[in-house]
Amino acid sequence: MNAKEQCKKIYLEAFDDGDDSFTKMLFENCFEYCRYSVSGDTVTAMLFALPCELVCPTHSINTIYLYAVATLKDYRGQGIMSELIEKIKKQSQNTLLLLRPIDNSVISFYKRLGFKETAVDNRTSGLPFVKPLGGYRELAKAVGCDGESFTAMYFSQTERIPSKISFKDSMP
Repeated sequence: MNAKEQCKKIYLEAFDDGDDSFTKMLFENCFEYCRYSVSGDTVTAMLFALPCELVCPTHSINTIYLYAVATLKDYRGQGIMSELIEKIKKQSQNTLLLLRPIDNSVISFYKRLGFKETAVDNRTSGLPFVKPLGGYRELAKAVGCDGESFTAMYFSQTERIPSKISFKDSMP
């Protein structure tokens, strides 16, 4: 099984909601942004580092949206995902990292890695918003975003982001 197939297997193990069309679009449009860890011949953890920018009233911030962060069940708790995220942080020193925790149980994990919480309000226009780029833009156009609000997290060594942002034109 090649790396793409293994990443897809990890994705489905963690996030399968029965929407095969979305999974197909994600892996067709965005696999080039997939980052993963390997042990021997096994992909043990994966995530998508999707290119975007946070558009603010006076400037834009180069941003990577970490999406579908997942580790194989047998490899969890070994620091593999922490290492993968730290590697991305090093490679992206002047870039804002954003993510949406799958649920509240993982917020403390991200906080240990230096991430901070911010509110997302997709019902309000005019807020700083996430603008997808590259293959992520094509996926976001196809999928869209509903009007929900939620908590996102960010990491930046240089930027302090606004207290509310929007994913209204992208995919949370």
